[in-house]
Amino acid sequence: MAIDPALLARHPIFARLASQHREVLTHALRERRYSPDDVICRAGDKAWTGYVILDGAVRVIAEGFEPGPAHGIADGIADGIPPDGTDGTGTTPGTLATLGPGELFGEVGLVDGGVRSATCVAGPDGALLAELDRPAFEQIFNAGNAFAYRLMDMVAAQLARHLQQASEVLLEAARADTAQRDAPQRDEK
Repeated sequence: MAIDPALLARHPIFARLASQHREVLTHALRERRYSPDDVICRAGDKAWTGYVILDGAVRVIAEGFEPGPAHGIADGIADGIPPDGTDGTGTTPGTLATLGPGELFGEVGLVDGGVRSATCVAGPDGALLAELDRPAFEQIFNAGNAFAYRLMDMVAAQLARHLQQASEVLLEAARADTAQRDAPQRDEK
């Protein structure tokens, strides 16, 4: 289903585009609605599609954690999880991020066509997404108009934010690991 240009104009990621560029994009994007906890894409799958969240939320789940209907995590990984499916802080274990309206995800697939690095699941109220597949992205990019370069700038900026967030998560994990390893040594003294 084609996307309404007025709907795109409400989101910051598209608002700065000229109306004729949004019009081009409405023909390249497909509107998709996902029910709560529906898997949108799975880690390890071929990545040919990027997404923009128009409404609702999407949870990005680390590889090795599987979304399930009861707690959001299945296959025994959920042992010790409170009844609300969270880790006690309101976050489902394995959740790397929760994304909301106007945010991009899966954009690496538009650039490299590789495999998904995480599983993405519709939030508790579902998600309304705009999908852009790689052939449509390449067609827009190869057209050489100003919109193509603006779209590439948006993808690059989003990738930079994801890299920064990943760096922060890794740094925090390294600090926690160091603190855990150093704790027995302090207790022995």
